[in-house]
Amino acid sequence: LCGREPAVLEFGNQTFTVDTATLGRIVERARTARQDAVGLEAINTLDMQARRDRARDYYRCLGATSYTAIDINDTYGSLVMDLNQDLAQAYQFTRQFELVTNNGTGEHVFDQGAIFRNMHALTRPGGLMIHVMPFVNHVNHGFYSFHPNLYHALATANGY
Repeated sequence: LCGREPAVLEFGNQTFTVDTATLGRIVERARTARQDAVGLEAINTLDMQARRDRARDYYRCLGATSYTAIDINDTYGSLVMDLNQDLAQAYQFTRQFELVTNNGTGEHVFDQGAIFRNMHALTRPGGLMIHVMPFVNHVNHGFYSFHPNLYHALATANGY
């Protein structure tokens, strides 16, 4: 994470499920990147069940100054908001973030326009948006599946 105040926003309360081997590789990279390798190692000593609520800790170890998650419930301390709504209008939520993720949440939201408009509005100019959404083999998962061309077209249309 880079920038003046590298703040992270996630759509959905994310269950941290990074496996031990992958997190071990991240720890090694963190050592050379001047990130909190000790904090990442501490997370890596936890069993998978105990890691579930550690997304905030993970991002802090990578340099985030703040971490926020938005969901329809308050699991893992997320802010309770309906992602079908314009978050600025409905909740006066207008803060911008260096990194905004949509890791398997957007397909569960009926109003896809709201997801993309909110993500655009909440990402700082020069920030990063990450979408990890179902494409194939996800029958009966959420409301939508997404073709990769959508993201290219979206980026082009918005000048990203």
